Amino acid sequence: MTDSPFPALTFDLLPPDADAAAAELFLRALPGVSDVGAAGFVAALRNDPDMTIVAAMEGGKPIAISVLRKVGVTTELLLVATDPDGDPTRQLDLAAVRDAGDRVGRRPLTVETNAQSLEWYTSLGFKLVGKKKRPDGTWTYRLGWHGARPSGPTAALKPEPCPDPAELLAGTKSRS
Repeated sequence: MTDSPFPALTFDLLPPDADAAAAELFLRALPGVSDVGAAGFVAALRNDPDMTIVAAMEGGKPIAISVLRKVGVTTELLLVATDPDGDPTRQLDLAAVRDAGDRVGRRPLTVETNAQSLEWYTSLGFKLVGKKKRPDGTWTYRLGWHGARPSGPTAALKPEPCPDPAELLAGTKSRS
């Protein structure tokens, strides 16, 4: 066994004082997001009691974030964002998905993804539960995982294009 030059990752709820740093990570990790949009996205997540923002922090800043939403008896993994300038051998996205699996325990975990990430998620143990055609002609795939911690390859991971935050927010409940 070789020693890693990186400290072990610990995921925990994103502290409120790290919201600006989380918005900065979303700005770098999500193509086409503005600084105002990223900050608004974090604020909207904070204001929705069904949402949970989890992060691995390093030097006081998030280097990996996952967003979870409780829906009935399932939990949806809505988003995994990692530092695009980070070392890919750290497999931050894999660590975030495994942490999400640990957090939900025996609850089903679902994810909606595109064709580019379908193979990666299935390699972790997710199963295809549905698909739908989008207006632009592309397909989205709904995957589910239940019962055992997501596992998977230890090789370098393919980066997953993250969904547009506006699309994610369109699916959240409005609160008045």
